Amino acid sequence: MIRSSVDRHGQAAGPPARVSKTKVSDSVKIVEWSDEDRCFIGHCPGIIGPCCHGDDEAEVHRQLCQIVAEWMDIASRETERSSVVK
Repeated sequence: MIRSSVDRHGQAAGPPARVSKTKVSDSVKIVEWSDEDRCFIGHCPGIIGPCCHGDDEAEVHRQLCQIVAEWMDIASRETERSSVVK
């Protein structure tokens, strides 16, 4: 799915953002062009804010998917650990 990028003022900015939904974590991942930073920035609403950046949109998306998978794994282990402790 592709969505238009907007800058912090709500104006169209650069190329469209890539939005994907993974089956593993069922989370939306967004890669947007930042005119201010002059690069693509990846984030996952509700999971992690801006966490990776670069000149190659596909590479930023790959990094974002890896980061989100790691965060989801950590959250899952923390949930399991906290339920065992109670």
